Amino acid sequence: MRRIQQQKGFTLVELAIVLVIIGLLIGGILKGQQLMRNAQVTATIQQVKAIEAGANTFYDSRGYYPGDADGTGQIPGCGPTDCVVPVGTAHNGIIGPAAWPLIVSPTAITAGTEAYETVLFFYDMAATNLLSAIDGTAPSTTLLFGKTHPAAKTGTGGFIVGNSNGIQPGNRGGGGTGVTINGTILSLVVSPTSVTGIDSPGTPGSMPLDPARAGQMDRKMDDGRAAGGAVQAWGVSGATGCTDGAFATTSNYNEGNTSKDCGLYIGITQ
Repeated sequence: MRRIQQQKGFTLVELAIVLVIIGLLIGGILKGQQLMRNAQVTATIQQVKAIEAGANTFYDSRGYYPGDADGTGQIPGCGPTDCVVPVGTAHNGIIGPAAWPLIVSPTAITAGTEAYETVLFFYDMAATNLLSAIDGTAPSTTLLFGKTHPAAKTGTGGFIVGNSNGIQPGNRGGGGTGVTINGTILSLVVSPTSVTGIDSPGTPGSMPLDPARAGQMDRKMDDGRAAGGAVQAWGVSGATGCTDGAFATTSNYNEGNTSKDCGLYIGITQ
């Protein structure tokens, strides 16, 4: 007589337990990713505060901002040619050109030019032990994150500095208001050697931040308005870009969009 072997399957209780475990694992992964993003945002904000504090400390001790020195003898490691800026631009309280449109070719950033102040800004702080985010061994016109400019803790891009007169058009995708921040501005960009300058590229998906993280940083540092206050966004306008419409003072960050469509302008001095 042949025995019939019965195959056992999973019971409903066992299947439920497996599904619960899978759900917990997925939830843990997603939570971990969120915690990592939050940590990156917090670390990047701390970077901004460190740069701002370093610039103000430098000013308090010397009477002028980093990058605004007249060269030889004032900054450690600066020789007769590598830290020189044009006569009349040193000690004027402005880093780089007075009304920099936030778009300048890196080929214009050469030693002895006014735009070179934007590189010396970071070097001067590193040379006086006020900034550790760059190499700081010598000033250079070869622009690299981690060497001449701080890399951002967000994992993409880094910071460039420039000056705004409060009416800059900026890279707003052709819509809305311009950059209404006055004074020295940090701009979070993909590359310090972007072909068209400080706020390029403006291609969707290739910018430093997605709208959710850009909005999170804005709310933590300022008012959360994409085109208002001391922290403002740049990038492609429209419903599928950084904001929910053209860049205007009423614009919100389009946080349902997960593409990296945003950069930030951050005012650090007036």
